[in-house]
Amino acid sequence: MSTPPPLGPDPHSWPPPSGMPPTPLPAPPPQAWPPPPQAWAPPPPHTLPALPGEPAAYHQVLRGPRSRWWKPIVSGALTIGLWIGAIAAISVAVVVAGMASGTSRAADPFALDMGDPITFAATNLMLASAIPAALLGSWAVHRVRPGYLVSVLGRIRWRWLGRCVVVLTPLWLAYLGLTTFLPLGPGATTGPEAELTLSPPSHWPVLLILMLLTTPLQSAGEEVLFRGWIMQNIGVWIRHPGISLAVSAVVSAVLFGLAHGSLDPWLLLDLMVFAVAMTLMTWRTGGLEAAIVLHSVNNLLGIGLAIALGQLSSAFIDTGSTSTPIQAAVSAVGLAIATAVVWRMADRHGIARLTGPAR
Repeated sequence: MSTPPPLGPDPHSWPPPSGMPPTPLPAPPPQAWPPPPQAWAPPPPHTLPALPGEPAAYHQVLRGPRSRWWKPIVSGALTIGLWIGAIAAISVAVVVAGMASGTSRAADPFALDMGDPITFAATNLMLASAIPAALLGSWAVHRVRPGYLVSVLGRIRWRWLGRCVVVLTPLWLAYLGLTTFLPLGPGATTGPEAELTLSPPSHWPVLLILMLLTTPLQSAGEEVLFRGWIMQNIGVWIRHPGISLAVSAVVSAVLFGLAHGSLDPWLLLDLMVFAVAMTLMTWRTGGLEAAIVLHSVNNLLGIGLAIALGQLSSAFIDTGSTSTPIQAAVSAVGLAIATAVVWRMADRHGIARLTGPAR
């Protein structure tokens, strides 16, 4: 039997034996050209910029890529719910305080005697609680930084706010002093026919301190809710800046007037003119600072005078409050002058009216 020849080296072994060329690898399959297009997918919402791509006015801040038609509805429901919850919590605290004090509030803890320090402070804090409610309600739904509800820079512009305090305080003090001595007709709450005898209550220092601490917060709460939140959320629905501003001014004026409780036509007109002036200040200055200052100065001076005269219990607008045509006209002139002064100041100091680059 013959012996089989010895096997040679395996040509497929690696590394190849010396003297043998490596076996070539198979060529890859040909690729299609151009490559097939990949299916487009929208970017996740959280990666989109929060602000509009172009510089936007204050009332158009929420019209960014994340804007959706339903968001103002959800934001409004959340804001109102949070505000009602805060009001309920403060009301419970007032009831407990009234029952614990053993005063007249124990018999009727819901009586709104604004001359009582606890009731006065609680009422102001209820209105001030609109600030966190609106900020949280807007941020949670629109996902835009809460500071943009204050100004187009996303924060309070303290230097601008201070300038407004310095200029508007003496201006409004002069206006209120002038109206005190004008014959504004029957039914007016000021004028020479009004009783101006100094008769402060015995606890006036407490009321004065509470006024200084809580009245600016109360004024800011009304501005954040009735100007800031309303202007920006209506801006989501209306693309045209001019129409959006006009609609928000009307809505703000009507709601602000009705919220005070009186249906007297001249008082309603006065309140609505005030609301329109605050809206125009906010739009032209790109933020709420000037409106908050004028609102605060107006309330501080009015409440301070009521404390000095011993009339704080009747100083606030309620369902029985009235006004006159002359009083409404004088108020409108004063507000027009204040608005013009604020616009001029904003132009002189280069106050930002538009947002910066999208982010």
